[in-house]
Amino acid sequence: MTTDVDLVISAEDRSRVRAVLEQAGLRYQKGEFIGADDVRLHLAFDDMPAGEDWAKSIRFPNPREAKERSILDGFPTVRLARLVELELACGLTNPRRLQDVADVLRLIEINGLDNRFAGKLHKLLRNEFKRLVDIVRTYPP
Repeated sequence: MTTDVDLVISAEDRSRVRAVLEQAGLRYQKGEFIGADDVRLHLAFDDMPAGEDWAKSIRFPNPREAKERSILDGFPTVRLARLVELELACGLTNPRRLQDVADVLRLIEINGLDNRFAGKLHKLLRNEFKRLVDIVRTYPP
């Protein structure tokens, strides 16, 4: 998995979140916050496109909507289907973000996802997701 953290926040909370992160000692540099042990923190805003070109219609969810999130170890996170969508949209449209596609391969493996899961994804991503499922089956760890 990647070594950065992506926070999805409401655009209206942008300045408040930035102030809290700076007060916590994170420094802002080149579009990201940098914390202890060089962990990178990226802010994504609701309704921001997750991908480029053909994937611009796949957007970050509103974190205030309960249907868009799950709780994992006590922390609110985006639902698995949305996480897979966001990772694929970004990784498939930006050649510098191939780690995002690798993360989806790992999510498929860890969660035992199969082709049926594709029905939960944006229609633009379903075929590519199925191809990745086949890769996980063909090339086990």
